[in-house]
Amino acid sequence: MSVGLLPEVDTEKILYVGNGSMLGAWMSELSNHIRKDVVEVVRRMTSFELSEVNSFKDQYIASLFLPHTDMSLFPQVKNRVSQVEA
Repeated sequence: MSVGLLPEVDTEKILYVGNGSMLGAWMSELSNHIRKDVVEVVRRMTSFELSEVNSFKDQYIASLFLPHTDMSLFPQVKNRVSQVEA
């Protein structure tokens, strides 16, 4: 959040889960029910080429700067930066 890579949310709402992908792989391996769910999700997935979407390219370029160029999206970061500069 401090550099604008994640949306700014209340830190009280954040729960660190560690290696979630490893846990998901382990659960899928040990449970037929979860494995069937994974197969169903994969079967329903679609893809599209983001490089062909102009609005995505604009957002992508704007987000290359750290912190994000639109500081209004990150009021807590803006406040912390202001305090450091003072």
